[in-house]
Amino acid sequence: MSRLRKIGSWPLLLLLNIGAIAAIVHTTRMGIGLDPDSTSYLGAARNILAGRGLSLPFTAYTDANDYSPMTHFPPLYPLLLAGFGLGGIELPMAARIVAALLFALNISLAGGILYWHTRRWLLTAIAVCWLGSALDLLMLHSMAWSEPLFILLTLVTILLLSNYAQSPNLPRLLGVALSASLAMLCRYAGAPWLLVGTIAPLIWGPRLWRHKIEHAGLFLLSSLGLVGAWFLRNWWLSGEMVIGKAGVVGARLN
Repeated sequence: MSRLRKIGSWPLLLLLNIGAIAAIVHTTRMGIGLDPDSTSYLGAARNILAGRGLSLPFTAYTDANDYSPMTHFPPLYPLLLAGFGLGGIELPMAARIVAALLFALNISLAGGILYWHTRRWLLTAIAVCWLGSALDLLMLHSMAWSEPLFILLTLVTILLLSNYAQSPNLPRLLGVALSASLAMLCRYAGAPWLLVGTIAPLIWGPRLWRHKIEHAGLFLLSSLGLVGAWFLRNWWLSGEMVIGKAGVVGARLN
């Protein structure tokens, strides 16, 4: 019976993903939703494709060719859009594709995590259906925003952290560190994951306290690697780590 359930779950999962993608495609049939943050993400992705690096256009509002280093926003979402753009896909269409795929992935991963912890098919099915029909989630995934990618990375971090808690070892710890740092490079709101990941080995880590402290220190150093490099880049180009100066033209990007 357990094997039959597993076999039967794959078609249901496929239908769920197809339905989730179709829902976002239908919701964005007039185009991906845009707001000031969205135009910044798309503008940064366009500058990447134009060879200007991670920068924001129209910072002086008087010159279409003016741009300055992007520091106010983390880099991961514009980089993802630019990756699709390298394949010749228009950036607004790339944002639609990314949003639809992320909606399917987020619902599936949330359901997978719930089932892994509860082993209850009915509860998981109800939760997945509720997530798939939640208007707030549909709206969130219908905009050219970084939140859907941040949700995915948060779910991945939760999953990897749960695996580490069950069987603490260095490869799993490094996986948590990577996903946590990527979450922060998607949205600065992911910073608490760096604290959670540092504390986690002290609670769920190896039995010996010496190894617990080693794991905590290794997580902190590993997770701060990418984040620290991003902040140093911001400081070097704009003189500030996060906010940046809109009037600073990216001379060093040339």
